[in-house]
Amino acid sequence: MAFKRKHCSIIFGTSLIIFGSVHLISQSLIEVYKQKTLQKRGNTTFDFEQREILRQTFSKRRSRIEKLCELYYSPSKNNINIKRWTNELYVIKRHKLIYCAIAKVASTHWKHVLLRLENPEKQRQLQETNYQQAHGSMYRYSFRRRTQGATKMQQVLNNYTKLLFVRHPLERFVSGYRDKLSHPKDTFTVEIYNYLRTKNKTLETKPSSNWSPTFVEFLHYLVDTEYDHLNEHWARYVDLCNPCLVQYDFIGHYENLHDEALYILQNKSIDNFFDTFETIQKPNHKINSKELVEKYYSGIPIALAERLYRKFYIDFEMFEYTFPWQIFDSTINNNTINN
Repeated sequence: MAFKRKHCSIIFGTSLIIFGSVHLISQSLIEVYKQKTLQKRGNTTFDFEQREILRQTFSKRRSRIEKLCELYYSPSKNNINIKRWTNELYVIKRHKLIYCAIAKVASTHWKHVLLRLENPEKQRQLQETNYQQAHGSMYRYSFRRRTQGATKMQQVLNNYTKLLFVRHPLERFVSGYRDKLSHPKDTFTVEIYNYLRTKNKTLETKPSSNWSPTFVEFLHYLVDTEYDHLNEHWARYVDLCNPCLVQYDFIGHYENLHDEALYILQNKSIDNFFDTFETIQKPNHKINSKELVEKYYSGIPIALAERLYRKFYIDFEMFEYTFPWQIFDSTINNNTINN
């Protein structure tokens, strides 16, 4: 009997040693796993606290949208355009992902990522693709083409991860103006010119080849044009992506694009495609956004600023952007187009 007790003690002791060793090995493996899963491109790392902050940030944004939609959205009021929002949605079936593209908010880079996600067998070819070519290539992945029929649309919306990115509206207007209007370009300049002709009948039928609108003229065009007629480069976020009908899982801010894009891609276990966003740091993107906004808006009459704010109020409110009243010229209260 004593032998059996001694034998059992030896076995039990050995088991504890083995169990303890396994536990230590398991803990080591967990730590290694944590480090690997927290690895971030650009030689930086998300620790658990940072990940939790990002998780809470996205959660708070979703909650804010839900509350404000209850206040503002009503089909009978028609204060949010429900006709055009599907035009900007793209579906990546391979990863059950839906992206709402907003022009001038890194949409070209996101489209490039989505192309690579849906076509992993063409990685080398797509990595060499010009970013601008991504726009045309994304047509085949549009929400309407990939989800024909109301039932299919609802199934996809219910079961896919949905994301969009926004930026400060005033910054986006400057970016759109600089890219599309500060130099003569047919489509966009003619659009503004035709508007100006309605205000000034003395203008020629067509603009000269080197004509481009001033920034003040552009802002007048924005506040005077119906929401439905504003193109995607300066239309409201609520019209382009309709967050009151589509419950987005991730609402990112361009101002924190690097971290938030990586967090989303990691959440979907596809962060190996993050290298696309590194090009955001190219020289022409290093211009200080705050200085740029002050440069373009500092001479704008306060009356025009008030109209601009009222026009795009819902975007400022829903996505938590403040309106910088202090940079506008309060000494000029004239609201004519010549100021």
